[in-house]
Amino acid sequence: MLAVITVWAVIFWRLGVDVFMDGALLTGGVIVTGGFGLWVRSTQRFAERNPDLALLEGAEFLEYQRIQAAAKGLPAPATTSLSTDPDQGLIAPIEPGEIEEAEEP
Repeated sequence: MLAVITVWAVIFWRLGVDVFMDGALLTGGVIVTGGFGLWVRSTQRFAERNPDLALLEGAEFLEYQRIQAAAKGLPAPATTSLSTDPDQGLIAPIEPGEIEEAEEP
Protein backbone atom coordinates (compact mmCIF):
# COMPACT_ATOMS: atom_id res chain seq x y z
CA MET A 1 0.00 0.00 0.00
CA LEU A 2 2.86 2.35 0.80
CA ALA A 3 4.32 1.70 -2.66
CA VAL A 4 1.02 2.64 -4.35
CA ILE A 5 0.79 5.82 -2.27
CA THR A 6 4.38 6.64 -3.21
CA VAL A 7 3.67 6.05 -6.91
CA TRP A 8 0.69 8.41 -6.80
CA ALA A 9 2.68 11.02 -4.87
CA VAL A 10 5.38 10.94 -7.56
CA ILE A 11 2.73 11.13 -10.29
CA PHE A 12 1.10 14.21 -8.77
CA TRP A 13 4.50 15.79 -8.18
CA ARG A 14 5.52 15.24 -11.83
CA LEU A 15 2.28 16.50 -13.41
CA GLY A 16 2.92 19.50 -15.62
CA VAL A 17 1.85 21.14 -18.85
CA ASP A 18 2.86 18.23 -21.15
CA VAL A 19 -0.42 16.41 -21.83
CA PHE A 20 1.29 13.31 -23.28
CA MET A 21 3.55 12.88 -20.22
CA ASP A 22 0.66 13.50 -17.84
CA GLY A 23 -1.42 10.86 -19.64
CA ALA A 24 1.44 8.36 -19.50
CA LEU A 25 1.97 8.99 -15.79
CA LEU A 26 -1.73 8.65 -14.99
CA THR A 27 -2.01 5.49 -17.11
CA GLY A 28 0.98 3.97 -15.31
CA GLY A 29 -0.53 4.85 -11.96
CA VAL A 30 -3.85 3.25 -12.88
CA ILE A 31 -2.06 0.09 -14.04
CA VAL A 32 0.00 -0.15 -10.83
CA THR A 33 -3.06 0.50 -8.67
CA GLY A 34 -5.13 -2.05 -10.61
CA GLY A 35 -2.40 -4.68 -10.27
CA PHE A 36 -2.20 -4.06 -6.55
CA GLY A 37 -5.99 -4.34 -6.26
CA LEU A 38 -6.00 -7.67 -8.12
CA TRP A 39 -3.23 -9.01 -5.89
CA VAL A 40 -5.09 -7.99 -2.71
CA ARG A 41 -8.34 -9.52 -4.00
CA SER A 42 -6.63 -12.82 -4.88
CA THR A 43 -4.95 -13.09 -1.47
CA GLN A 44 -8.27 -12.35 0.24
CA ARG A 45 -10.03 -15.07 -1.78
CA PHE A 46 -7.29 -17.55 -0.89
CA ALA A 47 -7.60 -16.64 2.79
CA GLU A 48 -11.39 -17.08 2.67
CA ARG A 49 -11.11 -20.49 0.98
CA ASN A 50 -8.15 -21.71 3.09
CA PRO A 51 -8.14 -19.88 6.42
CA ASP A 52 -5.88 -22.42 8.15
CA LEU A 53 -3.27 -22.33 5.37
CA ALA A 54 -3.37 -18.55 5.11
CA LEU A 55 -2.17 -18.25 8.72
CA LEU A 56 0.76 -20.65 8.33
CA GLU A 57 4.06 -20.51 6.47
CA GLY A 58 7.14 -22.70 6.03
CA ALA A 59 7.85 -25.10 8.88
CA GLU A 60 4.54 -24.30 10.60
CA PHE A 61 2.69 -25.44 7.48
CA LEU A 62 4.62 -28.72 7.38
CA GLU A 63 3.92 -29.34 11.06
CA TYR A 64 0.23 -28.63 10.43
CA GLN A 65 0.21 -31.25 7.65
CA ARG A 66 1.83 -33.79 9.99
CA ILE A 67 -0.80 -33.12 12.65
CA GLN A 68 -3.57 -33.52 10.07
CA ALA A 69 -2.07 -36.82 8.86
CA ALA A 70 -1.77 -38.10 12.45
CA ALA A 71 -5.40 -37.15 13.12
CA LYS A 72 -6.44 -39.24 10.12
CA GLY A 73 -4.40 -42.22 11.36
CA LEU A 74 -1.75 -41.99 8.61
CA PRO A 75 1.86 -42.84 9.51
CA ALA A 76 4.30 -39.98 9.97
CA PRO A 77 6.69 -39.48 7.04
CA ALA A 78 10.25 -40.74 7.49
CA THR A 79 12.92 -38.23 8.42
CA THR A 80 15.49 -37.95 5.64
CA SER A 81 18.84 -36.32 5.10
CA LEU A 82 21.04 -35.69 2.10
CA SER A 83 23.45 -38.49 1.26
CA THR A 84 26.93 -38.18 -0.20
CA ASP A 85 27.20 -41.92 -0.89
CA PRO A 86 26.54 -42.48 -4.64
CA ASP A 87 25.41 -46.07 -4.02
CA GLN A 88 22.79 -44.90 -1.58
CA GLY A 89 21.10 -42.34 -3.83
CA LEU A 90 20.40 -38.69 -3.23
CA ILE A 91 18.25 -39.09 -0.13
CA ALA A 92 18.71 -41.80 2.49
CA PRO A 93 16.21 -42.38 5.32
CA ILE A 94 17.49 -41.97 8.87
CA GLU A 95 16.19 -44.45 11.40
CA PRO A 96 15.88 -43.45 15.06
CA GLY A 97 19.10 -44.17 16.95
CA GLU A 98 21.18 -44.07 13.75
CA ILE A 99 22.45 -40.54 14.18
CA GLU A 100 26.06 -40.55 15.32
CA GLU A 101 28.20 -37.62 16.34
CA ALA A 102 30.54 -36.41 13.61
CA GLU A 103 34.21 -37.18 14.17
CA GLU A 104 36.62 -34.25 14.28
CA PRO A 105 39.12 -34.23 11.36
